[in-house]
Amino acid sequence: MEKVINDEEMEPGYGILKHEEGIDLMPGNIELSGLEVSLVNVMSREIMMRSYVDSVKERYDYILIDCLCG
Repeated sequence: MEKVINDEEMEPGYGILKHEEGIDLMPGNIELSGLEVSLVNVMSREIMMRSYVDSVKERYDYILIDCLCG
């Protein structure tokens, strides 16, 4: 997400863990919570995740997003 926010180049599949079972994962970590603070000053911050998903969606039949809501 940080690379998307900073409009940096990414290799295809950057940050995605591929498994033999045919399921790919993109895990989060504690740094993701700090990224929320960075988003406060970003234009169109509500579409940052959509921007990344749009860049990889042609590779997948389904994309599931698991989020923890307060």
